[in-house]
Amino acid sequence: MKKGKEVYKYDKIYSREGTMRKNGIFFTWEEANDKFKKAWRTYGHSVEGRGYIQYIIKLQPRNVIDIGCGGNELCQILKKEGISECIGVDCSCPDADIIASAHDIPVQDKSYDLLVSFDCMEHIPKEEVLDSFKEFARICNRMFIKVALTENTTFIDGEILHTCVESIEWWLKQAENYFNIKSQEVKTPNPAHSHVLIYGDVK
Repeated sequence: MKKGKEVYKYDKIYSREGTMRKNGIFFTWEEANDKFKKAWRTYGHSVEGRGYIQYIIKLQPRNVIDIGCGGNELCQILKKEGISECIGVDCSCPDADIIASAHDIPVQDKSYDLLVSFDCMEHIPKEEVLDSFKEFARICNRMFIKVALTENTTFIDGEILHTCVESIEWWLKQAENYFNIKSQEVKTPNPAHSHVLIYGDVK
């Protein structure tokens, strides 16, 4: 498998190595107090797709693959909601069903009806984004993703995690190479956390 060029950052986070910066405060795992250890420990467990559970269910997918699943909680929720076949893919988190980068996922062609991804794509280096959409089109029939459009405040060893902060138009252009976009919606809970939702099927 081809490993993404920025996976090393997440390997550090999940193995609790290096220095994390969160909200302007720097700390290593050894130096961190209980509050910051909790913040570090919960990285990847925010379940960014939680607010879209009912939307996913309404799409009536035969099965689901979640890219950038982190702790894999979304799949656990979907299984309880009746979607029995759901697997999570993450580049580094040990709780994922498959450890792989988004542009090289070891599953068969068209294995999954619906591919979902929440707050993952902005972590992928710009030069790997188009290959990731190509891979998504290979393994699924439909795609529903949420992409952050802003920087974040978490760093590891001084390196930012949102490495691909681009415009809505840029993201749509990338996706449209491989997907017929049926809907897209921009959400801005506040200017620092705006994102776009993109849904479409494979061309």
